[in-house]
Amino acid sequence: MPSLPMPGPNGLGRYATPESLQRFYDAIQEEVRRERGVRRAAVGGSLPLDGAWFGQQFDIVGDPPKPPSTRDSAVYQMVSPSYFETLGIKLVAGRVLS
Repeated sequence: MPSLPMPGPNGLGRYATPESLQRFYDAIQEEVRRERGVRRAAVGGSLPLDGAWFGQQFDIVGDPPKPPSTRDSAVYQMVSPSYFETLGIKLVAGRVLS
C-alpha cells in the first residue's frame, strides 16, 4: 500500500506538519467527491478488520518508568469524520466523529 513520505530527521518535507497533512487529505477527498458517480468519500488508515493498525507506547503520570518492552500501548486507527458513514456503518451509541 502506498504511503506519504514522512518528514526527515530535521522535520522538513512536503508533509512535515499536521496542517500540511490535513490539507493533503482534504484535497484528496474533494477530488474524489468530484468524480462522476461518487456519493461519499473518506480517508482511513485501513479497512475495518483487515488486521492493520497503528500503535503508540505511553507512560502514566505518577507511575514509575517501565522498560520499553513492558510499556503500555494504545492501538488505534486514523480515519476522517465521514469514514463510518461512507462505509455504511451506522452509529449505535455515542456521537459521530468531528
